[in-house]
Order: sequence, then C-alpha cells, then structure tokens
Amino acid sequence: MKDNTPIERYLNRYRTFREKLGKTEGLNETLLQLINEDRTELNNYFMAGLGMGTLYLRLGALIQLGRKLHDGDPTNDMMFMRQVLDNLREVLPSDTNWRNMWQFCAVDGSEWTKPLEKKKSANGQSLLERFVTFRNKYAHGDIALEEESLKQLMKSVVMLDEMAELKALFAGGTLEHDGGGYLWKTNSGAVPLHPFLQKGEKDGLPYVFQGLYEGKQTAKLLNTFLGNEQSQKPEQHFDGLLEPFVKAVNSSVGQEFDHTSRLDYYNECLIGREKELNELVKWCGQEDGTTIFPVYSLAGMGKGALMAGLVKELHDNSVPTLYHFCGSGQFNNLQAVLYHFMYQAKRLNLLDIEKDSLVARKLERMPSRYVDAVHLFQKLLSEHLRIPKNYRSGNLVVFVDGLDDAAVSDSSKSISDWFTTYDEEEKPDGEWTPPSNIKWVFTYRVGQYRFPLSGEHQNSELLQPMPGIEFAACAKAFEPFKPSDEFLDVFSERGAVAVG
Repeated sequence: MKDNTPIERYLNRYRTFREKLGKTEGLNETLLQLINEDRTELNNYFMAGLGMGTLYLRLGALIQLGRKLHDGDPTNDMMFMRQVLDNLREVLPSDTNWRNMWQFCAVDGSEWTKPLEKKKSANGQSLLERFVTFRNKYAHGDIALEEESLKQLMKSVVMLDEMAELKALFAGGTLEHDGGGYLWKTNSGAVPLHPFLQKGEKDGLPYVFQGLYEGKQTAKLLNTFLGNEQSQKPEQHFDGLLEPFVKAVNSSVGQEFDHTSRLDYYNECLIGREKELNELVKWCGQEDGTTIFPVYSLAGMGKGALMAGLVKELHDNSVPTLYHFCGSGQFNNLQAVLYHFMYQAKRLNLLDIEKDSLVARKLERMPSRYVDAVHLFQKLLSEHLRIPKNYRSGNLVVFVDGLDDAAVSDSSKSISDWFTTYDEEEKPDGEWTPPSNIKWVFTYRVGQYRFPLSGEHQNSELLQPMPGIEFAACAKAFEPFKPSDEFLDVFSERGAVAVG
C-alpha cells in the first residue's frame, strides 16, 4: 500500500499519538496523568483514533458494497437494494449505517467478516459495534476525559488498537483512479468505488460520500485527507445508481400475501390433531392470562397444517385473525410479514385511522425502513385497533408460522424487534407492551431456531414440543376406510414427517 493513501496517513497519525501513551501495562497511570495534566494531548489521541476508525469503516463498507454491485451477485435482490437505500439514501449515513452496509455486503467466511464477530469478552459486541458505540458516546460527551470515565477510556484504547490492526484487510490492495472513477485493486481484480468515492474537482483528492442533504437535492462528499466538503447535484453521479433501486423497491414494498392454496392444502393434511387444535382455540378466546403461545417441534410434524386448521376454526367462530405462513422466498422475512399484517388489518376493517391523516398516509405508502415499519405496526395496534361488532370475540389473534424460515430469509431481523421500542438513532430503548386483547402464536422448528422472547408464555405439554400423530388419532381419522392395524402403525411412524 502506498504511503500517500488516506489509509496509511490516518494510521500513521494514530500510531504517532499512540506511541506517546506507552505500553498497555502502564496505561492506567498514563491516562490518569494526561487527564489531570494534558487533556488536549489525550483528546488528540482519541480524535486520531476516531479518524482512523471512521475511514476504515467507510472504506471497508464501500469495498464490500462495490464488490457486491460489480460481481452481479445473485443475492443482489430486493432486500439488498432496500438495505442500500435505507442506509445510504433515506438517512444521512452515520457510522451505524456504514457498519450495517459492511455487515450486509461482506462475503461469508471472508476476512472482512472478522470485525463483525461478536465476542463474549466484549459484552457480546463485535469490534465494529464497539467502535461505533465509543464514537457516539465520545462525541456526545457520555464518555469524557474525566477520572470517572477512566475504565471506559482504557477499554477504548484497547479497541482502537484493534481497529488499527484492520490495516491488514487493506494491505493487499491499492486505491487508484483510472480516469472514470476510483478502483480498489488487488491481485484478484478491481472493485469500482464510484460514485461513493470520487476525485475532488479542484484538488484531485479522494472524497467519500457523506449523504444526500436538503431533501435529497444535494449530495455532499468529504475530503479523506483534509476534511473539507464538496457538494454536487445527485443527478450527476448518484441518481443513475440509486433511482433504479428506488423504483424496484417501491414497486414491491409491502404486499398482502395470498395463502389460499396453502391453507387448502394444509387443511387436507390435517388429521388427528383435535386435542392440539382445541387447546389453541380455547386459549385464543381467553380474555386474560398469557398472550404469547410458542408452538415448536421437529421438522415435518405438521405445525403448518395445525395453523391452517386454527385459521379455519377462528374464522368459523368469527375471531379476527392476522396470519402469515413463512417460506424460503425473499419476501418471507419479518419486514414483509409486518407489511402483510398491516394490509390484512386494513382490509378486515380492524383499524380506526379516519381521524389520523398522518398514519393513514404512512399506511398507504408503507415505510421502507424496518424500524419505521415496526413503529407503525406498534402504533396501529396500540392506538388504532378496533374490533368491529360483527366479530364474536374481542380478541385479535396474530400468528406467524415458520419463524425459522423467516430467519433464513433475513437473519438480521428477530421477532423480538416487534416488541421493542427504538430511539431516534434506531437503538432499543425499551419494551413495547401490546394491548392485552391481542394473542400471539409463533411456530418454529426446534433445533433450528431459538425463540428470542423472554417473559411469561403459555405452556403446553401437547405443543411444546409437538409430537407425531398418536395411534388412536390415526385410527379415528381413518375409521371410514377400515384400515389394518399394520397400516396404522406404519402411518403413525412415518406420517409424523409427511407434512410440515
């Protein structure tokens, strides 16, 4: 790597200040002395570390993004486009957004995933998470150059030393401009970084994307050497890349899934589950007690068929229900499920939004960002839920079949997100408590998914875990056909994995 690259410059500046702190063994005394005698010097060290880390974070994310865009990866699907828009277009990208892009674009198993690995010794946080957390706290004064923050400052020095070691990720490449745009060149090829890294119009230095300002009318880029900004119109470089993403995402954001064929098939498969079905139906009608019912089993035990039977029973008994059957498709992630539920609730006339024009507009257009969708869903159920008089029950039953499939579609999202509130920086700041007349049923395969919700849940010997079909249930279901005991034995043994 050439010494005149921004990577090398920021690293050398950090090392200069780091050497003055001395070895880690005596770091506690050194920091304490600087806090009392020379806070300016100590602040210069941390600012050098933050500058280095921020550059590594952004350039690393851009290299992963450029590779994913350039390679034409088949996983560059709607979810990928939404991630790009949510983190780089719809907001002014923060370090958290750049970390999100690094995580979403990094190739599994590559060296680039190591900074994303969570460590027990670091409170379960990855290196990049620790860097972003410290940067935010230091910038907002939550960690100050005071004796009270000495322990946190010590940990931060260790973290910045780890960030400095990320130079190894960039060691095999060079940053070059071929006349058309910047490239990250390695032995394995060249990755285009344009338009998120551009050559300065006057000084010829590399400028990194800062975000779209003034209602997305102005794109700003930051000089990676000197820190000054450069502005341009988005149509110059960014619209050509991002607008096709916008059109594709807007054409597919949110839909109400049609599960009719799946319901018909599953109900044909549902036999011998009267006890389990009766328990669920009875629980859904209770006005008090627990509100979350996890149903789990090994693969193929008929959870989907049981849920289809539950849909039919609740419909026949005039109980309002929102339901979703997950699968392996890209829309079967928890964000898509949220959209589906909100559309379902609107179609079933369960929402009283006539006097809230803002909520009505959001429901009409649907927010593209996941956290915004969670917030809207929570607001609709907490403030606008209305059970029409034509329903016999005052309860609303919400269930998701196949949380493990949703996790495969997008592992970054968890059902616990729905029961969490978030602050303006999209950080969890509390728990959301739904209205007590909402009953939640979640199914998943045991051994392939860990249910994340804590608290008091409904317990069931029949459904946790859900076993294979009992011999007596088989005999009753096939009684009109007068099957032999041998057939029933075989069916009981093998039928347990015939539907799932």
